[in-house]
Amino acid sequence: MCTAPWAFFDHDNGIVYNHLKGLVLDGPGWAWIQQFDQQHDGCAAWLCLIGQYKGLVNFNCLVDTAKAKIERNMQYHGSPQHHYTFDKHVTKFQNKLTELDRLQKPYLQEDAV
Repeated sequence: MCTAPWAFFDHDNGIVYNHLKGLVLDGPGWAWIQQFDQQHDGCAAWLCLIGQYKGLVNFNCLVDTAKAKIERNMQYHGSPQHHYTFDKHVTKFQNKLTELDRLQKPYLQEDAV
């Protein structure tokens, strides 16, 4: 007997929901998927989480955080005695610039305060 592939969707969808619930139950993600608890709709819960955490608000928060860290780390105040070398400072700075590039929000000179 051949079973259609979509026949397992509801079962698998419930498994996905249970895994998601276990991961977010004690955190802020629970508020976003709680509405799908009665139906155990893993697909809808996943799409809701993705929409929240990859949405515009979160995107802007990531950009603002990266820019703030760049501003805070513009000047080198470390010393080799404290294991914070200039090389580590530049690497940290470059990582934040790379993060902004990845978000397609390059750090511009006029962003500097």
